[in-house]
Amino acid sequence: MSANEVKEKIYIPIHTANNHQVLSGLGKSTKRGIKRCNKCGIYNGTRSTMCKNKDCGIILKDSEEKSRVDLDAVKLFTGTEKQVYSVRVRDMGPDYRGFVQLPILQSQEDKNILSKVALCFVDSCQNSFDNSILKCHDEDQHGNNQVCAHIESALKSQSNATPMEFKGDVLQSLKVTEDIKEKLFILANEKQGCLVQQVSKSIMAVKCQATPKHPLGYLHFGFIKGRGRDCYEKYFCSCIDFLESRYTQEKEVNKCIHYYACIWSLASNSKYFEEFSYFIQNELPISAAVLSKPNEEHKTPKYFQQSTETKVITRKCHKEKSRKLKVSKVS
Repeated sequence: MSANEVKEKIYIPIHTANNHQVLSGLGKSTKRGIKRCNKCGIYNGTRSTMCKNKDCGIILKDSEEKSRVDLDAVKLFTGTEKQVYSVRVRDMGPDYRGFVQLPILQSQEDKNILSKVALCFVDSCQNSFDNSILKCHDEDQHGNNQVCAHIESALKSQSNATPMEFKGDVLQSLKVTEDIKEKLFILANEKQGCLVQQVSKSIMAVKCQATPKHPLGYLHFGFIKGRGRDCYEKYFCSCIDFLESRYTQEKEVNKCIHYYACIWSLASNSKYFEEFSYFIQNELPISAAVLSKPNEEHKTPKYFQQSTETKVITRKCHKEKSRKLKVSKVS
């Protein structure tokens, strides 16, 4: 028996007419295999981060994100009648998000009316709001009054963003200038809305000054995990200061006010210490991070107490020695 006959008995070939259709669109062969999407059944590469089916768009990696399906669109707390949603842009990747504003009275029956009132602020959307001149959708734009996928996602959403808390002692311990601390304090104490809101595991919605690029007064700030690590080590912001500073050689320049606002909020809650330890340790001393724990709000760790006590004792000893020297000299 030849080797080919043995292979045919062991490995039974599968002959189907739909092989080309099933395996189409996978791209260049990488020999890493394929896997089927649990939601729509489309085949994707094993290293795909999200389903290639635009109608599905489910996140394939990061099980915690995948389990929270409602994160496609999250309603922000604005403190006003304005209904603003942070929506995930499926074509751009799992971490790319934009904003949508819905009217107060939502009419599900007549979508033509809704398309004229609801505003989409996703740059890549064909029906997006014109950021440059701050105007609504043109009524005669291609004669198309269909509601875009981002507005549809906001209409179906029933989830809310998580407002982040802030602690004054953490702000005082931040390694920033007094001018930045004052700006952060003013922003955090504004009556309308919350300074930082968590819309996904690694993406925050931060209040900003209303500009043609950010007409709603909100922007997205995100964190990226290091390769092969469980903690976040990189970040990005959609503000102009951060985008311009990427072309400079100074690392401190791209630390915008939104960066420090996020670090302040993360350091004010102990549940974020582990994943965001890289940033918290760089921007805060150890004592401030421990003080922000809810159960140990007014306590310091034992090693820190010992170190402060020894410093006090040594200072007293030095004072006593100096006094004795003065007395001996006088005598």
